[in-house]
Amino acid sequence: MKMLRTAGMLGGSLLAAGMMTGCLTLPAAEMLLATAETAAASASVPVAESAAPTAQPTPSPTPEPRTFENVTLVMQTPELPNGCEVTSLAMVLTAAGYPADKVELCETCLPMVDFTYSDDGQWRYGPSPEEAFAGIASSASGGWYCFEQPILDAGNTWIAANGGGAQMAQLSGLSQAELDALLAGGTPVVAWVTQGYQAPYRTSTFSWLLPSGEEYVPYNNLHCVTVADIYGDQYLVANPLQGWEMVDRDEFWSSFESMGCRAVTVDLGQLDSAAAAETGTGEK
Repeated sequence: MKMLRTAGMLGGSLLAAGMMTGCLTLPAAEMLLATAETAAASASVPVAESAAPTAQPTPSPTPEPRTFENVTLVMQTPELPNGCEVTSLAMVLTAAGYPADKVELCETCLPMVDFTYSDDGQWRYGPSPEEAFAGIASSASGGWYCFEQPILDAGNTWIAANGGGAQMAQLSGLSQAELDALLAGGTPVVAWVTQGYQAPYRTSTFSWLLPSGEEYVPYNNLHCVTVADIYGDQYLVANPLQGWEMVDRDEFWSSFESMGCRAVTVDLGQLDSAAAAETGTGEK
């Protein structure tokens, strides 16, 4: 409003001056007044300020890949005389950054199914070791074993209850070159073998009926260990019954292969790179 009044005053002054001198015609005076008002209006339009430049955001740093710590030996006895699988799992979970007490892991996470009997005592019923631990791992006479799936289930349950961020991985059927690559890359492995790395044999004094109705005769010398590292032609093995062992690669592999090359580990995101290293490529 102040600028408009000023323009009006300026135009009026010019008009008055022209009329006083007799030098300004009426149309010329109107044009002069319009020009003054337009200039005043233009001066009143604010000039938009340019936005301040925005700094380029700094990308979040890529998290360092998680790695295993060295395996710490855990003995299964005396608490778990038949708990070699869950004790080996506890060692690998702890090395992966999920500290696990073997007894708590066994009691809270491991699928276990005890034996039952028919009313006349003639038939014994039990689970498939592919689905649950047969018997009770803490029992010296009433526990047998399980294979990979119950250990995978126990490990995943423990990981989820302790912050997540990893998962169990099924490795069964891997080649010796693949096992060597995992160990060389720092990944310990839970492996099913036999006691003393001898030929497997089944018991002649104990069996049970599976849910399918099939009779199951268990191995009498099945064992489970943690393979911690490789040194030349030997494996460093954390044996939950015998302690630390250096085992000849071929001797170990013969026992491992006879039990079906069954193995599991914790996947911290390292398995693709280990597979690439084994094949000599950077591709999946």
